[in-house]
Order: sequence, then C-alpha cells, then structure tokens
Amino acid sequence: MHRAGTFRVVERHSGSGPPDPDGLTDGQPQYRIDQRPYQLADFAPTCWFRATSPAATFTQRTLCSLPTGTGRVSLAGTG
Repeated sequence: MHRAGTFRVVERHSGSGPPDPDGLTDGQPQYRIDQRPYQLADFAPTCWFRATSPAATFTQRTLCSLPTGTGRVSLAGTG
C-alpha cells in the first residue's frame, strides 16, 4: 500500500562526519540513510534471525513476492 503525503529528504548533521539523509513523510522522520560502507557479512546475524527465529514473520506464514515493473506484489498466508 502506498501512503499519500508530502515526502522530503533532508540532511541530518550528527557529529564530525558528513551529513546523513533522513526521509520524512509529512515532516515526520520515516527513514534514516546510513552512508557508512558495509560488507555482506555484516548482515549475517539479521539474515539468520529472519530465517530461523519463531518471532520472525518469514517463519510464521507462507510468503511469496513477485517483482513487477513498478515494485512488487506479495501474497501472505495460506488462505
């Protein structure tokens, strides 16, 4: 579902490094973009949790996503 509203990207200054962009919807922060470089291995703990934890959505229901030209269509559940 797409949310209606006014979307903006603003720079957030938080120390001595370069500013990081924040994504705002109707003036409220929704996303913080971290510009630090990462290696694929940095994401291994999160991937392991999502694939194995009973608290993760992916282990609790059937989920199928199909990429489209404008995003994706997802089906969730068994019914």
